Amino acid sequence: SSGIVADVADSSAQVGTYARFGNTKTQALSILKKLQAALAKQKLSFKDVLYLRVYVAPDMFQNNKFDFQGWFDAYAQYFGTKENPVKPCRSTIGIATLVQPDKFIEIELVAVYWVITHDQFITPHNVT
Repeated sequence: SSGIVADVADSSAQVGTYARFGNTKTQALSILKKLQAALAKQKLSFKDVLYLRVYVAPDMFQNNKFDFQGWFDAYAQYFGTKENPVKPCRSTIGIATLVQPDKFIEIELVAVYWVITHDQFITPHNVT
């Protein structure tokens, strides 16, 4: 997929405030929910994810510090769990900024439809 950023966390919060989109973890959870819904429309789930590329920008409300732990905590709610033991390959990259300075994370993913061939080998098909 293309890079996905968070939805507004609090529509009553003033534009440019921390509450508007939330911290890195809040934004990551928003993105993961959006990605989960997009996968479900394709009859896929996070179990079908092969790769995540994650861009983390400094949090302008926290002295411009990177909140990698916020991302790791959000990731742990969806991957490597009892419900979904899959832990896809991933890259987490610290960047100077995203286009909107109050957004601190963008996520791309690659998922695949799995097909069992006549030889009973599982092979990827239709990589998205």
